[in-house]
Amino acid sequence: MNNPAGDYGDLDETRIFLALEDHQVEYVLVGGSAAILWGAERATRDVDCVARQTTENYRRLCGALKQMGNPRLRIQGVDDELAAELSSELLHEDFFARTEASTWRTDSGSIDVLSEIPGVDGRPVHYQDLRVRATLAPITELRIPVASLDDIIASKKSSNRPKDREALPELDQLRQRLQGGDGDR
Repeated sequence: MNNPAGDYGDLDETRIFLALEDHQVEYVLVGGSAAILWGAERATRDVDCVARQTTENYRRLCGALKQMGNPRLRIQGVDDELAAELSSELLHEDFFARTEASTWRTDSGSIDVLSEIPGVDGRPVHYQDLRVRATLAPITELRIPVASLDDIIASKKSSNRPKDREALPELDQLRQRLQGGDGDR
């Protein structure tokens, strides 16, 4: 995968995936990292995942974040030291139950934990629906649940952020190739 540093720090996706696996976190990979596993070449600075919304899964997620090393919330306008102090109190399953999206910086890189992604017409798509359509992609000895390309495209269209609009032509071309629609196979 592509892993530029910058404000997010170095990204070690394998270490993140191993921590999620070690703690048996139920999640589906979405966003730029998922698009890369489908063949996109656009760089990403973090890992985005939709976690199953249960207390036990959130408890396992907290353990995985600790294994990733020095977990701290990315809070606009707050330095890493203060974020680490605040995060030690917030790294709890209740936080995730009350939060739709959070970005955690770790020694392994940044990870966005989401409760849903926008789907067609902006309707929320949760873990259960994503998981049914997900594909298992091999990363080292792991098999990572990756959102379907259709779900990734729908999310980017619904989000309609500049970076998502820029990614759409490549994703649409990937979908056409995978469906055999452009004769480039």
